[in-house]
Amino acid sequence: MLSSGSIAVLGACLYLSGAFPNHDSEEKFAVNPSLSQPVSTPAFLKGKTFFVAGSTGNAGSSSIRTANTWTSPNPAWLPPGVNFNRELKMSDIALQRDAADIVREALVKSLESGGELSPDEASADYSISVNLYRFGLAEATWREYYAKLEMWLGVTDRRTGTITDVFALGTAVNKKEDRKNKAQDAIQSSLDTALARGIANFLYSAKLKSAVAPAAMLEGGSAAPAPATIQVRRFRIAESVVLPDEFQDFLYTYLLEKLKEARPTDIIAGENEVADAPGTEVLVLEGTILKSAGAWYRGAGERKLTAEITLRRGPNTTILDKQITSSPNMWTRVSYPDENELWSVPALADRVVKEIRAVKR
Repeated sequence: MLSSGSIAVLGACLYLSGAFPNHDSEEKFAVNPSLSQPVSTPAFLKGKTFFVAGSTGNAGSSSIRTANTWTSPNPAWLPPGVNFNRELKMSDIALQRDAADIVREALVKSLESGGELSPDEASADYSISVNLYRFGLAEATWREYYAKLEMWLGVTDRRTGTITDVFALGTAVNKKEDRKNKAQDAIQSSLDTALARGIANFLYSAKLKSAVAPAAMLEGGSAAPAPATIQVRRFRIAESVVLPDEFQDFLYTYLLEKLKEARPTDIIAGENEVADAPGTEVLVLEGTILKSAGAWYRGAGERKLTAEITLRRGPNTTILDKQITSSPNMWTRVSYPDENELWSVPALADRVVKEIRAVKR
């Protein structure tokens, strides 16, 4: 009987020899991202007025590689659960409106719902300019749609002329769907979520708060109990470790998704987002990728990632400080040539969440 490694290597050889079809085909999806409801504005913006000026940048289309199943039967010698029947597809994603207009509209809608939108620049306390770097789907692995919004926003104090540049990031993942109508919905949902998270990442930014909130508000407290918050930060990567450029943001996205699903605390916040209610207990999750070891080719196992994770309360109180190692199940991708180090991200995120849930706070 063949070992699992032998099966995998044999499958790779058969694949490369043409025994298993791998048709590169194309699908086109037209989507129109928007906020299903405005992002609620934080308390520190109350009493301030903002005018959203021009928006620049255009990232309105994406081409990503995904994989769909095909119906030809597997060879009889393959064990249950191993599937070679997949084909590559190039999916073109086109926004029906200009990406910069979509983002500006979402920001205006949220400020308007909170009562902070000014009808014109002359009467506003602050003006905001949006410089969009990216909004669309980024290529990750064949298992998900990975949406990403990156933008810089310039906040100008109309009284002093001081300009504060704020970076905002919004990301989301949704499971890959084979059927086109479900794929369309999943792509739309990913983009909608990334848009909402990007707007929230700006509105709740610590840098925005320091620019517009008086010192008394920054230091104020509250007698009422406030919900606990975990703020997720992008993990650092040690200088000796070589990983794909997208690794930090992709891991950050999976940590947000899995923490929101597990709900170890009341609120899961993005990087550098501040708590809305004074007195909120804020726990900061951060980490460093220390090592990436192992082979990538099929039949040789999966590459293991070693990370040091820290969960702290304030600058001086450490709740969790631990080195962990994780790797995905090799059978989740052993039959497919889409081999990159992003495959290890979901397994690492699962391990981090497990450690956090085990902590007694």
